[in-house]
Amino acid sequence: YPILQEEERPARILEVRRDITQRTYLELRLQQSEKMAAIGELSTYIAHEIRNPLFSLGGFANALLRSPHLHPKDREKVSIILEESKRLDAILKSILNFARPMQARAEVVDLNQVVAETMDVLGLGFSKEGISLDLRLMERLPRVKADAELIKQCLINLVKNAWESMEHGGRLTLRTSMDKSFVVLEVIDTGKGIPAKILGQVFNPFFSTKHKRSGLGLALTKKIMEDLGGAISLNSIERQGTTVTLFFPPVLAVEGELNNAAPEDHPS
Repeated sequence: YPILQEEERPARILEVRRDITQRTYLELRLQQSEKMAAIGELSTYIAHEIRNPLFSLGGFANALLRSPHLHPKDREKVSIILEESKRLDAILKSILNFARPMQARAEVVDLNQVVAETMDVLGLGFSKEGISLDLRLMERLPRVKADAELIKQCLINLVKNAWESMEHGGRLTLRTSMDKSFVVLEVIDTGKGIPAKILGQVFNPFFSTKHKRSGLGLALTKKIMEDLGGAISLNSIERQGTTVTLFFPPVLAVEGELNNAAPEDHPS
């Protein structure tokens, strides 16, 4: 704004600046929410319309496989139809799970226990694939405010991704710790990593680098973590590995056990 003197001549310039960082961030979040809502509505409609004929296809394929008069070559083709219909059904289930609002139950959860119990099951086939499992669980880790079943779902998604990235074996490390105001779970693999040019797209719905996958695993995990009041970050170096970090809001401890402040802003 010009500050004028006599004869309307400008003598000074007044400059006013306003920090709109937070407003811009909120606008971006709103745009993302609106986009996700539209995707959710469309996905629910498509899934509903596809599942009905898919159910019929699977039923008829099963009936044909039970027929004793089916030629071996035809039986093989029908088997493929049945397997592909099952794969489509699994994809539709993933889409519906992503589209539906999360029914997260806020409860006190022992994150170390959830990790240990989940990996007792998931880790059974690691040795056959040449993968070694390394659990580094912090002692006296604060409890987290979350839903145990949703944590397991996130962990299963991340471990499956890590497993598939280590085609020739490697090491999978799960580490729990505290970082400022959050309880942290890291899933670290020594797999093939993610190319830098697509790293910014990994949390987008339906984006996948894997054949026959819906591309909803990381997007669903991100949605779950945000619904729980936490956050997720991913770092990857091609041909070296990937680290996915989950941030959980802790339950405030009794005085004398833990002196941590309440969670502030999510980590970037």
